Parts: sequence; structure tokens; C-alpha cells
Amino acid sequence: MTETSGGPWRFLSSLSVVVPLLWLHGIYQISRERMPADQLANSGEKTWVFLTAAVGLVILTLPGIVLPGSELGRTVGKMLGAPVALAYFASCWLAAAALLTAESKKPNWSDPRLFGVFLLMVYAFAGAWILRSRIQAIASRNPTPDA
Repeated sequence: MTETSGGPWRFLSSLSVVVPLLWLHGIYQISRERMPADQLANSGEKTWVFLTAAVGLVILTLPGIVLPGSELGRTVGKMLGAPVALAYFASCWLAAAALLTAESKKPNWSDPRLFGVFLLMVYAFAGAWILRSRIQAIASRNPTPDA
């Protein structure tokens, strides 16, 4: 594959991360809607983290599509690569924390399950199957009236 043909592949590879971000955001929103009202008030809305990760991934791929092989693409990648990766992993952590809080009705940041659920969020292809019943159980409950 030549350097000039990498643009569409870069875009498709960014979609392979943006689509799981939509899944993560859905888990986050459904879990927040089912959290107890006092936990919901204390946690604050953090949808901007998911949006930052998604927009950042798209921005990272644009220079490679529009100007393949350019110095601009490498510069943008160096400047935005780490912040976008951080936003992606923060999105995974927020979704995992919201899921556990909705399940247990109280946040417990020292819960050892949090890291396991976080890893299942990172590896969404396996996490979707493993977490499916837990997510469905939370989604089937009535939303919190204050949500």
C-alpha cells in the first residue's frame, strides 16, 4: 500500500473506534438515567469527554485523507494523539463507573470490579457479549424520575 492510498483506510480505522464510542456513550447515558438521584447530582454530566474523543479521532484522520503524506498530518498526529487516546480511555472509565454505580446504587471507586469492567469496555468486541445481560438488566429498569 502506498502512502497516498492510506487516507480511506485511516478513516475506516477511526470509524472502528468511533462506533464503540457510541456504544460506550449509550451505556453511560442509560446508566445515568437509572442512577439514584443523589448520585446523579454528585456525578455531573460528562458527555463532552465522549464527544472530545470522537471529534479528535475524526480530526486525526482528516490530514491523512486530504493531504496524504504531508507534514501537517504528522504534526496533527503528534499534537492530538495523546489527548485523544486519553479521552478515549476516560470514556471507557466513565461508562464502566456509571454501569457499576447504576447496578449497586452507590459509587465505590475501590471496587475491584471497576477495572475489570473498564477492560471489557476497552475491548468492546468481547465486552459487548460479556456485559450484555448486565446492561439489559439496567436498561429494563425504570429511569430515575429526576434524571
